[in-house]
Amino acid sequence: MVAAESGHYDVAKLLIVCSAVIDQGNYMGRTALMQANQGGHCDVVRLLLGHKAKTNQSDIHGNTPLMAASMNGHCDVVVQLRQAGADVNAANEEGRNALMVAAQCGNYGVVKLLVDCSAEIDQSDCTGQTALTQASCGGHADVVRLLLEHKAKADQSDIHGNTPLIAASINGHCDVVVQLLQAGADVNAANEKGVNSSNGSSKKRPL
Repeated sequence: MVAAESGHYDVAKLLIVCSAVIDQGNYMGRTALMQANQGGHCDVVRLLLGHKAKTNQSDIHGNTPLMAASMNGHCDVVVQLRQAGADVNAANEEGRNALMVAAQCGNYGVVKLLVDCSAEIDQSDCTGQTALTQASCGGHADVVRLLLEHKAKADQSDIHGNTPLIAASINGHCDVVVQLLQAGADVNAANEKGVNSSNGSSKKRPL
């Protein structure tokens, strides 16, 4: 596991030859595959997958190897995991999947790969937020454009009534606001506190 995390291919290979347990998790339930994914160590990932490492084994919080790779923007690792059968729509204990994680981090390349692999665009987490809402909140205009091109719902709100437009407006992301309006977002939609895209734009804060 330590060798995988550090990207030491030769050591990892030697340990596997010596019958190291591939899918053994640490105290957080993180396996060697997850550690290698997080670091973007493609050769180690390929080695582990070649020895039948479980692609969908999650840690104690439900995070999968694909989520780890998506969070850190490792496109090549994402491709390997998908080819090995990783579940693109698997969600953790917060209801977040790989697409949401990648969108929130602004990892355009990973988002595109996941969308092309039929990730559910409008899947929401336990707070009702979608990948579009998270990308809008972070001001990731290229990711927002990509999601809208794939028919993400511009007005889907979270459990508090916040829409992607409200998220982008509160955080001052003009380019994202323009894209959402062009996609038909309701400029007057308000959340449970009565905040909409216009009266909340001067109060930058997390949703």
